[in-house]
Amino acid sequence: MILGVTGGLACGKTTVSSFFSKFGFKVINADKIAHKLLDYRTRRNLRKIIFNNETEFKKLERLTHPFIIDQIKQSIKKSREENFDLIIDAPLLIEAGLDKLTDFLIVVKADRFVQLKRAKEYLGLSRAQAVKLIKRQMPLRKKIKQADFVIDNRGSLADMKKQARYIWREIKNKGEK
Repeated sequence: MILGVTGGLACGKTTVSSFFSKFGFKVINADKIAHKLLDYRTRRNLRKIIFNNETEFKKLERLTHPFIIDQIKQSIKKSREENFDLIIDAPLLIEAGLDKLTDFLIVVKADRFVQLKRAKEYLGLSRAQAVKLIKRQMPLRKKIKQADFVIDNRGSLADMKKQARYIWREIKNKGEK
């Protein structure tokens, strides 16, 4: 089974993916692929480009996205060949068309205030930087329209885990029919 997990910046996609890893899913994280592709020094320098130069940012995306998408497609192929469950954690899953390769799509949502707070706390972004990244992504309301399941991440970690467990039971039930 292939699950896709997406959402906006700092909505909790990776946390949800970690819950599913405890249900036996292998996780492929698009951000981690990007980080491996670009070493730490390069990533620090790229932050300036990402936030200050839209043309260079688009150029960076054109260079990195094909590699990231290829890595994800290879993981999907391997999952199908070796018969293991896979979860794809990717902020641009829908935008890249990878949602069409999943059996179920989960969108993790959080309100803008929570996103901005988490982006500062966990990613070290300023409010302006976080807003800029959020605006570059497909609006959450559009992602939600395409979702099979939605996890509302405005509550506690325990609440989010409960939602993930519910979705896992639903998916298993659909698979058994």
